Amino acid sequence: MFKLFIMGLVMGLVLSLVIGIGASRVQEKSAEQIKYEKELPDATPVQSRVLTERQRVHSSRFTFYRKGGPRTISELAARAKAKGHMTAEKVVMPGDIQRIEPVAPETFFGELTRESDAVIRGKVKKKTSQVTEDEAFLFTDYDVAVEEVFKDNIAAPLALGTVITVTRPGGKVLLDGVIVTATDRIWLPLPTNGQDIVLYLKFLPETGAYYAVRGDTAYEIDGTLVQPLTQARLPLGIVQNRDSFLGTVRTVSSK
Repeated sequence: MFKLFIMGLVMGLVLSLVIGIGASRVQEKSAEQIKYEKELPDATPVQSRVLTERQRVHSSRFTFYRKGGPRTISELAARAKAKGHMTAEKVVMPGDIQRIEPVAPETFFGELTRESDAVIRGKVKKKTSQVTEDEAFLFTDYDVAVEEVFKDNIAAPLALGTVITVTRPGGKVLLDGVIVTATDRIWLPLPTNGQDIVLYLKFLPETGAYYAVRGDTAYEIDGTLVQPLTQARLPLGIVQNRDSFLGTVRTVSSK
């Protein structure tokens, strides 16, 4: 009788453990389903290696991600799907950067201005992400409405209200039913929440679009605050409040 009691107790514990694990997996699946449904509208549906000619040109700006690891975006999605997951992520972190000594904002933004073909303030209206042609990473083409021109592009002058394309690394796509997100923390995504952004841009004459050659060339204005759209270290004190920032940008751009 005692042995039967012990066996019943053990079986009960095993059954409870199995039920508990099953319930936990159901909860995890529900959490991932919620995340999937939340992110789905923001993911661009794509097919592997299917790009327009314009996208191929933009993709060629990001070939340096080939050295970021052997796994391609397609392999990442396939691996996630094989494991029963609906999302996958690839993140590139900034390397170790030594402390940057303070520099005057006028000096820092003056150099950025001289290196740029155009400097503008605007808002993102739309974005489309795509897999790079070599499948090493993602990139995103942003449609940005120009609201102020600090430095005009001599090769293709910009009028207020013009919508330009800005191509940047990173993005979010829906590939074979899996949402794949790629983030380079040096080039953080441009906000699509209607906030103003200030961009230092290089012109890409082949498509008429623009791109950023450095991570410290995009800034989000949120009320009185200015947020660099990069996790790379910047010189201390170059970004303060909105008024001082825009004042500096306007001053150095007019020289």
